[in-house]
Amino acid sequence: MDTGATISGISENLAIELGYDLLQHGIPQDFDTAGGTQPLSIITVKQIDFAGSKYRDHKVLCNEHFDNMFIDGVIGLDILMNYNIDINFDKNFIEFYRRHKEINLNITP
Repeated sequence: MDTGATISGISENLAIELGYDLLQHGIPQDFDTAGGTQPLSIITVKQIDFAGSKYRDHKVLCNEHFDNMFIDGVIGLDILMNYNIDINFDKNFIEFYRRHKEINLNITP
């Protein structure tokens, strides 16, 4: 979960492991990230299962730097904005409550 990430993303290694051909997705585009401006590819993943919901044919950024940080991916605001989130530090848990009105970001390359 990354509330600073506008778009969810996965590592390049995970994308390749799942069978996505990164070369088919065109030339990477520059995106502003916490690590600065980086060239990243947008791929459409078949499905993301998150907090009891399925996001089909969902666009995500493919980030090679996740591989160096041992991160498979992050759930960004494109998905998180559809939930009210309760973070309980005393009990060490996070709960996601589906919002009544779904919000979608229009992500275009």
